[in-house]
Amino acid sequence: MFIDMETLLHLMEKFGLTKNEAKVYVTILSLTDPRASDILVYCKVPRTKVYDIAHSLQQKGFIETIPDRVQRFRAVPFEAVFRTHLEEQEKRIDKLKRAKSSIERMTKTIRKQTMKEEVASRFIVFKARTIINKKIRDIVQHADSTLYMIMDAEDLRTISFLRPAIKKRQNHIKILTTVNEKSFDTLKRWLSLPLRHFSGISVKLVSNGREILVFQQDEPTGLYSEDRKFISMMEGFFNRVWETAPDAAMRIHELETGSPLSETKVVKGGREYFYEKFRTLIQHTNHDIINMITSNAVIRLKKYGLDDLKKAHRKGIRLRFLTPITKENASDVKYLSAFIDFRHIDTIYMSMMCFDGFYAILGGVADDKIQIQT
Repeated sequence: MFIDMETLLHLMEKFGLTKNEAKVYVTILSLTDPRASDILVYCKVPRTKVYDIAHSLQQKGFIETIPDRVQRFRAVPFEAVFRTHLEEQEKRIDKLKRAKSSIERMTKTIRKQTMKEEVASRFIVFKARTIINKKIRDIVQHADSTLYMIMDAEDLRTISFLRPAIKKRQNHIKILTTVNEKSFDTLKRWLSLPLRHFSGISVKLVSNGREILVFQQDEPTGLYSEDRKFISMMEGFFNRVWETAPDAAMRIHELETGSPLSETKVVKGGREYFYEKFRTLIQHTNHDIINMITSNAVIRLKKYGLDDLKKAHRKGIRLRFLTPITKENASDVKYLSAFIDFRHIDTIYMSMMCFDGFYAILGGVADDKIQIQT
């Protein structure tokens, strides 16, 4: 039977796949538990992207990963994918229908709702959610010093339209939020900002140093103040929590992989595992990567990891590499020096990669070939 591949790929895109994801899924579907190298034989996608594409397909429920020395993949039958997709859409429609009557009733009263204030000294109590949301936006927009925020994912979604303006203040903002299975998809959009995980949110706040709003988790009640002593006290509490709070990107990675932040593993997955883990961790890094690698590893990174390194540089991540600089890798070091800070060391006895000071990969130096395959 003749299959119009272009039409098939176009139809697959209607189920949330990119064209490359659709290509890889169809390829895996046609093979028996293929490896990444097998997929590349039959599928024209960038070699450096195949693991990222496979990870995305797994997240969307189209494929499964088979643990092995060299990772393999298995396609989920499209009938099963379709049933899951259809069930999710039906649940979403049901939720919209249930919310419709409530939204209609609430929107009719918004215009009639008046701000209720109780003034005591320099404090004002707001008892309307719409007023609280407006005050949050005002404090964020009027910030001219460090901006402190304790908010959950839903609050951040409410002010998502302010994210471009907030990004300009990247070095003058701190956000504490709760990262869990329900929130991390939303929070991924905020990872370019200083974001840390705090599981004990009961009271939320936003402060710009001159004014502060403290509001409750589930009640439409907020306390606004310009009292400097109160602001100083609350910001002091914030900073004490901030010092010990884990980075949100690492918490998200923990949830996605099931590996606790403090876990130490000894693996024997070969160089392929090393580079796959490198690509995963670099996506969750926000500040700096420190590498101590062999001379041939520089050549391998330029050959197999160039796109990942460039993305990290564009993201503002500081890249520092310690490596033997030799005749063989000198041209690669020169090219990569445009966005990587290199330092020379005579001999490497162990390779090391450190990401944001949270994750580290250590590896022995053996069979140091230019090829990535071991």
